[in-house]
Amino acid sequence: MNKRQQICKKLVKNAQAVSPIIATLMLVLVTVGAAGAFYLWQTGWQKTVTQQVGTPTPTETLSVGGSTTCFEFTQYAKSAFEAKYPTVKINLQGGGSDSGIIAAGTGLTDIGCSSKVVSDAYLALYPDLNGDGKKDIGSSLVSTPFAYDGVCIIHMTGSTHFGASGSNLIWAMNQDTIQKIYKGTYQYWAQVPCSPGNATLCSVNGTINRYGRADGSGTESSFVKLFLSAGDNNMPYGGYSATNDYTGNPAMLAALAADNNGIGFGPYGMLSTYTLTQVPYTKTTGTPITANYANIANSTWAGSRSLWFVTVGEPSGLAKEFIDFCRDTQMNQDLCSLSNYVSLYANTH
Repeated sequence: MNKRQQICKKLVKNAQAVSPIIATLMLVLVTVGAAGAFYLWQTGWQKTVTQQVGTPTPTETLSVGGSTTCFEFTQYAKSAFEAKYPTVKINLQGGGSDSGIIAAGTGLTDIGCSSKVVSDAYLALYPDLNGDGKKDIGSSLVSTPFAYDGVCIIHMTGSTHFGASGSNLIWAMNQDTIQKIYKGTYQYWAQVPCSPGNATLCSVNGTINRYGRADGSGTESSFVKLFLSAGDNNMPYGGYSATNDYTGNPAMLAALAADNNGIGFGPYGMLSTYTLTQVPYTKTTGTPITANYANIANSTWAGSRSLWFVTVGEPSGLAKEFIDFCRDTQMNQDLCSLSNYVSLYANTH
């Protein structure tokens, strides 16, 4: 019996344990001299079957949802957590910070995600929605930070209003300028000083398209508080308006990235996905800067903020396991690196 026949005999014997179709495929592969290729196929097939047989069916579920800013981090966290605990299935949802806070407070999700602080003033806004005589969300909510981010002022990369033509200064914003843009005092780009304290107006005209988020956005609330100084970041800003409102960060950022006349704001961690450029900023005087990992980490950036997991009472059970997993020193750094956010362990916050 030659070597080919020995291989064939062995494969036929192995095939007796599988279906006739697979056995036939084995023989065809051997007959055409593809014993080596078959070996790779068989190994892969056996590995797949073993994985399918040996993988536990999820028996526990955890629901997490809210801020679209937090979504990419939680996607990576979901994959890592489910890989470590295959009996757990995590259901993720977006919808915005308000949605996440309310869903957690009313028991629709186990963990809410928020890119803004859940303050007393915010909680006071919510009524008794289900008519049971008490507010649906209240002081029992607990917020646990899991990362840092920075809200940035942004524009389309290559916009002619920000120096793309080579003849204009690259604008730097201060609080007065950004307030006048978002209050509508400045309606046209030619009205806006090219840099703080510079009385020269840029020559490139065009209507200012102000991009913003719909109510319930943690990114919008943070922008209002940190750049417009409107007091509590959950309260409406008098006179604030946007000509283009979007319900999620991805939709807003994608639209802004294609609008030469647009200006907006968005999370630092999401900007690399889109064709967007930051506008240098300083609150009053001094050298304007843009957000980066280091100045978000040490709060030098005006738009620095925390990202939060929200639960009813202190986290417990599976929710606590997931939150602790995300806050583990090495895991937190890995997840933040993947999602382009700043780790809890990066710095001096």
